[in-house]
Amino acid sequence: MASNARRLQRERVAKMTLGDLSDYFHIPIKETAKLLEVSTSVVKKVCRKAELYRWPQRKVKSNMRKITVLRRGLANPGTREKTRVEIQRLQQEMVEYCGGLAPTGIEMLQV
Repeated sequence: MASNARRLQRERVAKMTLGDLSDYFHIPIKETAKLLEVSTSVVKKVCRKAELYRWPQRKVKSNMRKITVLRRGLANPGTREKTRVEIQRLQQEMVEYCGGLAPTGIEMLQV
C-alpha cells in the first residue's frame, strides 16, 4: 500500500510545472512545499526545469509593496500617467522574474 502511494506521489511530482507553482510565488518556498505536500527540493527541481533559478517570493513581495505605495498616486491627476507606467513596469518585472508567468496568488492591477 505504501509503495503505491509513493508511486502516485512520484507521478504527481513528475507532472508538475511552473504553472502549478504560480499560485504560490508570493509565499516562502518552505510554505509552498508544505502546502503542496512535497519537499523544497521538489519545488526547486520544478523551477530549475523551467529555468527559474531563484524562488521569486522576495522580489514579488518587494514589488507588491512598491505598487501598494504607488496606487495612492493614481488618485492625483497630475501624476496619474507616470504612476500608471511605473506600476506596469513593476508588474512586468515581476512576471519576468517569475519565469514569464504572472503570479496568480496576488492581485495584478489593470491600469
